[in-house]
Amino acid sequence: TPDFDNKNDVFRPKGFGIINEGYSFMIFNRWGEKIYETNIWGDGWDSAYKGAAVQEDTYVWKIIYKDVNGEKHEAYGHVNVIR
Repeated sequence: TPDFDNKNDVFRPKGFGIINEGYSFMIFNRWGEKIYETNIWGDGWDSAYKGAAVQEDTYVWKIIYKDVNGEKHEAYGHVNVIR
């Protein structure tokens, strides 16, 4: 609910034992177009694309990361934008 009430305004992964090396967090729209990417652990998506708010919809996220043991992981899921 990115409505600037300081509750759920940014979507970001959370976890423990994740290192910055090899980290990537991406958001895709329903057509598979990448609309957000960061390589900085802790940064999050504010539901904007090219400076404008996206429409209410379901978006796919993907995260690639390494743990403190150097093992590479990938995870996928979806997030719903509701205003």
